[in-house]
Amino acid sequence: MKKKIVIMGVGNILKGDDGAGVIIAENLKRKIKREDVEIINAESTPENWIGKIEKISPETLIIIDAVDFNSFPGDVKTFSIDEIEETTFTTHNFSFPFLFRNLKEKTEILIIGIQPGKINIKEGISEEVKKGMEKAEEIIKSILKKREK
Repeated sequence: MKKKIVIMGVGNILKGDDGAGVIIAENLKRKIKREDVEIINAESTPENWIGKIEKISPETLIIIDAVDFNSFPGDVKTFSIDEIEETTFTTHNFSFPFLFRNLKEKTEILIIGIQPGKINIKEGISEEVKKGMEKAEEIIKSILKKREK
């Protein structure tokens, strides 16, 4: 049996570009139909999903989120959990290393960060971030393809 992969989109669609992760998660739910892949739309409360993810005990956890890594809007970067500092630079209450510290030993944790442009209260994703979202989806599809074997 194949090891499970969990993809978790994080963000708030009411805060502009911060919604990128959850929109990607919803897109992937429609596109990816594999028994070994679980896709979660965690919205702005990833901490509420820790128990479910721990129960699944995935080989790989991929987190998609708007992350400020001092680049241009729409830029995409993949981080390991160890590259993310304990102090969060996402828009959420907890840092990912803090939230997923119990999973680190047995789960590969990747964060696909999309540099936001604006995270003001408004609707809609900027054009730059929409392009970054397409790139992030391609990165995820590439990771999944490598793990099909």
